[in-house]
Amino acid sequence: MPYYQNSKIIVVTIGNEVMSSGNQNLISNLLTAMENVQNVLNNISTLTDGKIKVSTVHSMEVLSKSDPPSSGAFNSTIADTMKLLLQFHSVTGSPFMINPYPYFAYQSDQRNETLAFCLFQPNEGRVDNGNQKKYTNMFDAQVDAIYSALNAMGFNEVEIVVAETGWPTKGDPTEAGATVENAKAYNGNLINHLRSMVGTPLMPGKSVDTYIFALYDEDLKPGTASERSFGMFKPDLSMAYDIGLLNTSQTLSAAPVGLATSSPVESVTPAPTTVVNPLSPAYQAGVSAGNAVSCRDSHSLQLILAIVVGALMMEDKLLVQNAWQHIRIK
Repeated sequence: MPYYQNSKIIVVTIGNEVMSSGNQNLISNLLTAMENVQNVLNNISTLTDGKIKVSTVHSMEVLSKSDPPSSGAFNSTIADTMKLLLQFHSVTGSPFMINPYPYFAYQSDQRNETLAFCLFQPNEGRVDNGNQKKYTNMFDAQVDAIYSALNAMGFNEVEIVVAETGWPTKGDPTEAGATVENAKAYNGNLINHLRSMVGTPLMPGKSVDTYIFALYDEDLKPGTASERSFGMFKPDLSMAYDIGLLNTSQTLSAAPVGLATSSPVESVTPAPTTVVNPLSPAYQAGVSAGNAVSCRDSHSLQLILAIVVGALMMEDKLLVQNAWQHIRIK
């Protein structure tokens, strides 16, 4: 902490997706752990100026309903604990942190129009039948489903921060759309969308702080091929694809109001033989926020620094964060 003034630490997260882990012991102790860390930070407020917040990260699985976004609601099995967490956020001014992944939503609805919807590319859009607001991308739908859930519990003033989102460059044969082209399209168009300050249909004119997962591939990580392939750089430090983040003379142009991006990056449509999730409906007429889990391994109650020293400041105020391989959109 003596070096705090020279760092970029603004939030400490306790655990990763604890509320959807099914581990009742962890769930019941989560708030206490957050309060303990907050108390420690309060005791050294002369060093931190009270600017370091405490939070925890949630998957989209904390929602029992997300389609349409205006109907977003937290799972009733965790509602009581979630209300206590939200009271903590409201009192301390800390953000509610989520891991929305349009890539995983696409896995359960692999139509071409859904891919365009997930990649911020031109599409007909989807109308929320609850409020008649039109969505042009899955990211906004997922974020607004969380906003609706917060609002339903009376905590719409709590800030939402996206702790993880991204798109893999490769996957197993059954993982549709995991390509370099689609990863470049998603992350590049996401950045343009956030920089445009258009916001979401329920939060217009506001850019949500977002961290892109990930800076590097994790070639030794267990699981599917996609789990090892979210990086913009390969393990040998060579670039997997370029969206202009490391060129300080190049700035990303903002999208015009009302559009996801002025010049969306082209995607590669998966082959028709791709295996479709048998649990998904044949046609999804509304807006589905889908369910997504973190691409990081789950953590119990160990401390995770969401932002640490070693950040590289770009001319366009994009921060490449080294420790958790995030890119912050300021």
